[in-house]
Amino acid sequence: MVVTIVVTIMFMGGAIYLLFVPEKEEIKEGEEEAAGERPGKTALATAVGAFGVIMVAEFGDLTQLLAATFVARTKEPLSVFIGSSLALISVAAIGAFGGQLLLRVLPLARIRQLGGVLLLIFGIVSIVRIFIS
Repeated sequence: MVVTIVVTIMFMGGAIYLLFVPEKEEIKEGEEEAAGERPGKTALATAVGAFGVIMVAEFGDLTQLLAATFVARTKEPLSVFIGSSLALISVAAIGAFGGQLLLRVLPLARIRQLGGVLLLIFGIVSIVRIFIS
């Protein structure tokens, strides 16, 4: 129940952020951050930054717990590692390249609105689940 409440708060917070924080503010903040970065930032530095952010976000999440459970059941840690790594790489590729393609057909403002609406729907469904259970 506690996890459901935390997830609901995260969904609703993300929805509020995407729907009500103006895109112009985000652009300004991004430009200020970019101005503060050292010139000539390498692809390696970007990759290391992405690794750090994703590592922190994913550590201890459901995917990791499911992989541990799967290893406990199968006693095949290398196979689970290979399979789950390929799955995570696939999901990351879909996110990275899919996002780039999406920007070709939709403006960022519309993507933010759609993301906000989607998170709002997830939040509402989570609230309903809290009160039903």
